[in-house]
Amino acid sequence: MAHSTVAFAPTQTWPQSVAYFYTNFPTWFDNHCTLSNDMAQGESHTVVTSCMPNANIAIIDIFVSDPSFDQDLDNAVVPDYCYKPHGMNYPTVQFTFMIKCYDP
Repeated sequence: MAHSTVAFAPTQTWPQSVAYFYTNFPTWFDNHCTLSNDMAQGESHTVVTSCMPNANIAIIDIFVSDPSFDQDLDNAVVPDYCYKPHGMNYPTVQFTFMIKCYDP
């Protein structure tokens, strides 16, 4: 059985650059996390991820960290396996997306 994949391109939509933009996505063997530093508004990057075998979806988490975010409200936790620059302790938000892989 062939493994299905899906490509996606998250785009940074804040009106200013953000310090850290993480894209967390699964593969068939483990989780991967990409990091973009000082990501400008409108910037994006394409990632290919594995689809869940029986669900026809891929689940992707986006974490965005920036010193301008609210320290009290923006308290998402970036996974340990994501590279986190030493001493980075900025407020962080998280968005989770389910992407449809194909039509059955």
